[in-house]
Amino acid sequence: MRLSQRIYLWYYLCSILGLSITAQHFGSLVLCPPGGQSFATAYMMACEMKKRRRRKRDFGSLMRPATLKEVQNICCEVGCELRDLLNYCDPFGWLDS
Repeated sequence: MRLSQRIYLWYYLCSILGLSITAQHFGSLVLCPPGGQSFATAYMMACEMKKRRRRKRDFGSLMRPATLKEVQNICCEVGCELRDLLNYCDPFGWLDS
């Protein structure tokens, strides 16, 4: 699937699911309710994208990452992008490589 087709599919799904894309945070999606259908769809798309590229984990951060439940609430209150969800796909996959 080409990048242009993925972008079109993404915006098509957003319009069907009623996701709001605010002009203030262009590219950010408000995924409400937390853990609902819109969040699950965005999560599945992010995980599918992650399969295509691998990135090394960063162990240097002093702050703990947000839990998946916290990310769901943040995405509902503030909005998030697909790249915000990438770190939550296959949480134990980095042990395999």
